[in-house]
Amino acid sequence: MYRYFLFILLNFIAFGQEFNQKNELGQKDGPWRGFYSDTKNLRFEGNFNNDIEMGTFIFYENTKDKRIIAKRVFESHGTECKTTYFNGKFIVSEGKEINRQKEGKWIYYFELSNSILMEENYSMGKLQGKKIVFYKDGFKAEESNYDKGQLHGVYRKYGTDEQLLEEKNYAFNALEGAIFIYDYDGKVSIQGQYRRDRAFGIWKYYENGRLIKEENKDSVKKIKTSNTKN
Repeated sequence: MYRYFLFILLNFIAFGQEFNQKNELGQKDGPWRGFYSDTKNLRFEGNFNNDIEMGTFIFYENTKDKRIIAKRVFESHGTECKTTYFNGKFIVSEGKEINRQKEGKWIYYFELSNSILMEENYSMGKLQGKKIVFYKDGFKAEESNYDKGQLHGVYRKYGTDEQLLEEKNYAFNALEGAIFIYDYDGKVSIQGQYRRDRAFGIWKYYENGRLIKEENKDSVKKIKTSNTKN
């Protein structure tokens, strides 16, 4: 009998808690739940303190089994949170947000895997600094640099054994400067240059380290047209 009443009491405490309450100023306060409008399935649950998100918020897929798709852990009076996205038991991506914008390092994973696919860096929601893409075995596939969301600086592409295959430069999303393409022996295959995203000057082509062709990108013939009067 005692166990029965204890069970009833615990359930009353757990389920008797009031959700979605507001304080005298009309601000969300205490435990809160949101629901999908079409199915009424639980969409999220968490706690507010005077309209500010506090602690852990859990977000669910629009299904009855409450499958978690995201988790956000708030700190610094609600302005900063650690965000993690899920696909089943696997993490899709994770990183920090400040005022709802990505900040610092974000990590992305291969689908249904614990292997890292990509690392990015952000400042105020924009890509800033180094971005690295990986092969599934952990070797680097690509490495690039960003400034205020735009490609800026050296870009490198690698083979599956981290052999350098391509190296070029960007200036705010436009190709600028020298470009080198390598064969799998590490020898230059193509050497050229860009100016404001357009190839120019002498481009050189190699085979097994031997120069086999040169091409002047500036010598493209232009056909001039003139208006004639009838």
